[in-house]
Amino acid sequence: NNESGILSLREHNPMYILPAWYNSSPNYKPHSSTRGETNAEKFTEQKRMETKMQISFKTKIMEDLFKTRADVWFGYTQKSDWQVWSQGRKSAPFRNSDYMPELLITQPVKADLPFGGKLRVLGAGVTH
Repeated sequence: NNESGILSLREHNPMYILPAWYNSSPNYKPHSSTRGETNAEKFTEQKRMETKMQISFKTKIMEDLFKTRADVWFGYTQKSDWQVWSQGRKSAPFRNSDYMPELLITQPVKADLPFGGKLRVLGAGVTH
């Protein structure tokens, strides 16, 4: 548990931008169970080369829960595939974006583990 207070942003999962990412198997005929077959013409414009990026942060939203030293955290990660290399693309440049909000609880503990290890924190979380 970090004692730097609540609502300060910290890196959660790795953050990166890969300017040139090769998509070896683009989906030129996407299908949605709610929308049925889509207009495949606009998807043939997809390039195999695209940009991939991920942003991720977490922040503590509650501290010392029920006087147990437990903390509650909110985490957010977004990964996007970006068709920046497609010239004259008719639709949005973001081919795909995945959002992953999380709610986490951590409890500091002190326990010795076999082979000289130490257990310092127990945690549980829910990810959407």
